[in-house]
Amino acid sequence: MDPLNDDARSVVSRYLAAWHAGDLTAVLASYHPELVLEWPGSHTLAGRHAGLDHALGALAELQSRTGRVVTSIGPVERSDDGRIAVEVIERWSCPEPVEVSRLLTFDVADGRIVSCTVVEADQPLIDRLIG
Repeated sequence: MDPLNDDARSVVSRYLAAWHAGDLTAVLASYHPELVLEWPGSHTLAGRHAGLDHALGALAELQSRTGRVVTSIGPVERSDDGRIAVEVIERWSCPEPVEVSRLLTFDVADGRIVSCTVVEADQPLIDRLIG
């Protein structure tokens, strides 16, 4: 057992439960002040979003464009590189409803999520939907 990895897994599990339940207060409390989001692709939101304010702005814009709702969360596991990984399924409404599968990998520091990198199952679809 790796206690540091178990602690990180617990932080991510609590975050995912809050996200799925729509508990915005708990979601926001899960983010480290130095949060970094890494989004792949060629869409207008792709790239690195560093710092809590910038990351939250990017998340708000993603929400505005997609109306996304998490519908399924896979098991929280340790990835090959030691990060915490989980597959999520989200329903996006842009303009018609579509389900997208995303692999999220997390780093945790000081009991909060300090980074999240996304790998899209269908990157061309995501690029088209976000624009």
